[in-house]
Amino acid sequence: MARAGAAGFFRRCMPCAAGEDGDGLEDPSDEVFREIAGGIPINLIADEIEEEERVRNTPLYDVVNPPRARAVPQSVRNRLGKEIYEVSKGFHERIPLGDIFARLEAAGIFPVQEDGTRWSGWLIGGAECGSPEAAQQRATFPLVMRQGDGTHVPLTCALQISWCTMSESGKYEVVCYLG
Repeated sequence: MARAGAAGFFRRCMPCAAGEDGDGLEDPSDEVFREIAGGIPINLIADEIEEEERVRNTPLYDVVNPPRARAVPQSVRNRLGKEIYEVSKGFHERIPLGDIFARLEAAGIFPVQEDGTRWSGWLIGGAECGSPEAAQQRATFPLVMRQGDGTHVPLTCALQISWCTMSESGKYEVVCYLG
């Protein structure tokens, strides 16, 4: 089931943007919205958002009858482990989840939710490093790998991430690995 998102909201608002809502009030012209959108017609932006939403909400594999889980080749796992470490080491203003996911996706590996769709959500918690609450701030992301034929298979490993905040700077310390 597709969830309502930006594309649906944007489409509902488009008649107002085009001055077609029939409420008798003056509506902004298409030119104003094109200017705001950098000269791109609004319907093209809505189409792009809708396509991104469709892709994000399409399961990558059959979760009812999933294919047999496979191990990540050790050479790929080693390389990704080093890349993830480089992205997550140090202290961060925000948790670099997008950068971590980008490294995985470049290798054809995608974090997924329980329904087989690409992972979407938030990491919540700002407990101070060393506190008992910080020990609970962790997440496990199941992973799938794209095969040569374009299908996806679940992996035997998952992306593990934990985080906490430094008391003085408020920056995040992030530990992330394939486990």
